[in-house]
Amino acid sequence: MSVGLQYDGIGNCAASDFNNDGQIDIAVAGPGMVPTSHFFFNNGNTNNWLSFHLVGESSNSLGIGARIELWSSNGYQIREVNANLGNDVVVNFGLAEATLVDSVYINWPSGLIQVVKNLEVNKKMRVIEGRDPATTIDENTIDYPNRFYLSQNYPNPFNPSTKITFALPKAETVKIDVFNIRGQKIETLLNQHMKAGIHEVEFNAENLSSGIYFYRIEAGEFQDVKKMILIR
Repeated sequence: MSVGLQYDGIGNCAASDFNNDGQIDIAVAGPGMVPTSHFFFNNGNTNNWLSFHLVGESSNSLGIGARIELWSSNGYQIREVNANLGNDVVVNFGLAEATLVDSVYINWPSGLIQVVKNLEVNKKMRVIEGRDPATTIDENTIDYPNRFYLSQNYPNPFNPSTKITFALPKAETVKIDVFNIRGQKIETLLNQHMKAGIHEVEFNAENLSSGIYFYRIEAGEFQDVKKMILIR
């Protein structure tokens, strides 16, 4: 059953799916500061659901740009991972009364197609690019990366800004520098002590010309370098 309150006026809308079942639980629409709005609250939804948190390796670490295709008794669904989901990138599927997901195809930006079969519903799953099996995420524990890594920037090519993600299995002092094609350092993006976890920095090349650039990370004994392309 739904419960709603309605006032005159139209405008922007915000909605949220709190229980991850693919159905809107609450929505508010209105023209901003003017006290005329629409309110919707859904208190009777018991649909099943399944959520995915992707961890890229050859692709960017958040799996941005990946396409997830899901088959269940409720039919076929498709979602694309996008940066608008924020740092905690979770993709939700509403499954209605389906109690088992037959198969999931994950099309990674690297070109890899990963298949996961026979998944239980009402769970949040982690899928690491190129690794099997998918694992259930325990929401009550802090999940740290098990190794250092530097992800490919996203988007790439970019104009004028791009994001760089890196992972730390333990706290370290992290330095990230950007170099031009001649090997000249043009900017230090980060130089500070960081906690264990997955982190992200943004590089803005608004004042730079098109070309190939490199970014290097140093974290304790870990070092890595990757290439990025700026296109005007």
